[in-house]
Amino acid sequence: MELKDFLETDDFYNLSNDAKLLYLYLLAYKNTDNLVYCSELICDVLHVNGEEFS
Repeated sequence: MELKDFLETDDFYNLSNDAKLLYLYLLAYKNTDNLVYCSELICDVLHVNGEEFS
């Protein structure tokens, strides 16, 4: 499924606004191997210290 197709589904629209924002941040920061290295920006948005990603 293409990203734009997912963004137009009920599954995406039913997410909370915070979850939608997180999803888009993670997509923006992923590398070519689809790995996301947690940046301080993402942690600040989530109000977490990074342990939650382990």
